[in-house]
Formats: sequence, C-alpha cells, structure tokens
Amino acid sequence: MIIGSTIKKKIKEHAKQEHPRECCGLIVDKDGELICVKSQNASFEKNMFRVNPRDYLAASNLGEIVAVYHSHVNGKESFSEFDKFNSINHDLTYVVFNTQTNSLAQFSP
Repeated sequence: MIIGSTIKKKIKEHAKQEHPRECCGLIVDKDGELICVKSQNASFEKNMFRVNPRDYLAASNLGEIVAVYHSHVNGKESFSEFDKFNSINHDLTYVVFNTQTNSLAQFSP
C-alpha cells in the first residue's frame, strides 16, 4: 500500500498530539481514496495501544479498513512481535510512526 503525504502528515500530527502516549487510528479506503481516521487509545499503558471499539465501528461504516496505525514513543524503531502477530492475524497493514526518529514504517502481512 502506498501511503500519501497527506495521511503521513495526519499520522505524525496525531502522534505529536498524543505524546507521550501512543496514538492509534485506522486508514480507510473510502470510495477508492485513502483517509486517516483517528481513534482514542483505549489502552491503560502509555507504551501500548488499543483502538477504541466505537472508533473502529465508525471507521468501518466509512469504507474498508485497510490499515492500523500507531506511534512508538519509546525509541523502538521496528515493529514488535505483537504488532506483526496482529497484522498477520487481522490481515491488515500496520503503520508505525516513531516520534523520536520522526520516521514512518509499514508492515504488511
């Protein structure tokens, strides 16, 4: 999946707004156009994320959810094994923004 500059910018902005907690959200294919949908991080841990179920439902009503995004705030650049596990099991691309290195990466199952 090719993530355009507009979505990259929105993910980075969301990550900076939520820092020092991880942010999370969804990338949705709405009528052939990718859009970025923020989610409330429902995790109680600041270095973890959990997409709010209501936000997931709202995003799924907009179109097809094609990716999950979140930020890493602890300097970890690569995807955790848990990120990869979830990406594969949900058959969704995972996108991560590292707030310390200002870099974006994606993992596709």
